[in-house]
Amino acid sequence: MDINEKDYLKLSKIISDEDIQNYIFGNLSESDKHKIELILLDNTLESDAVEGLTSIESKETLKEDLIEINRRIKERISRSEKLYPVKPIKIWRYNPLNIAVAAAVSVLLVVVVVLFFLKIDYFNKSKEQNNEKPVPRIGFKAYSSYLKNNVHCPLEASTNKINSSVYLNFVVNVDGKPSDFKFIHKIGFGCDEEALRLVKEGPSWLPGRKMNKVIIKNFTLKIDFNCEKSD
Repeated sequence: MDINEKDYLKLSKIISDEDIQNYIFGNLSESDKHKIELILLDNTLESDAVEGLTSIESKETLKEDLIEINRRIKERISRSEKLYPVKPIKIWRYNPLNIAVAAAVSVLLVVVVVLFFLKIDYFNKSKEQNNEKPVPRIGFKAYSSYLKNNVHCPLEASTNKINSSVYLNFVVNVDGKPSDFKFIHKIGFGCDEEALRLVKEGPSWLPGRKMNKVIIKNFTLKIDFNCEKSD
């Protein structure tokens, strides 16, 4: 049985030339012979090739033939590598320069992200600063004290022990005077009229602003009534 170069190349990757020769010439122990046979069982091609070599009666030139086949195979592999060279795989290796570049890129990325969010925050703050709501000229704290100290519970509200709040919406004009009053939430018992009086007779307001320009803007004010005890 003849064996071609392709078959022998495949076989030689599993079993060495020396092992094949020793097996064919019967120079192996039973244990080593058994190991070779176990390898041959995994592939029919190798098994048939070795069986064919074993069946050759004239084994005097067999060793020289195997060497010659192996030489031809090596020549063919060498020519194949020259015609179709295998490109080496580039593997990133530890290098101080690589580490420095990677660190610089990381820091730059972090800086860009931080600047991006700072820009958004600055834009939002600028937008808030350029869009101001109307405020009492004396400030909210002093205005709250004015409402608390000057609110009067109507007789009907005191009789019914009213403890609630009126929500009054109004427009603050460019001159700071409130107008166009609308009740968002009424509680009755004369409290709504008292809330209206407090705002009309109270301190003036600073108008709203948009992009640093004075504008007419609405404002809703909460006015509390605790009439569980009469004045």
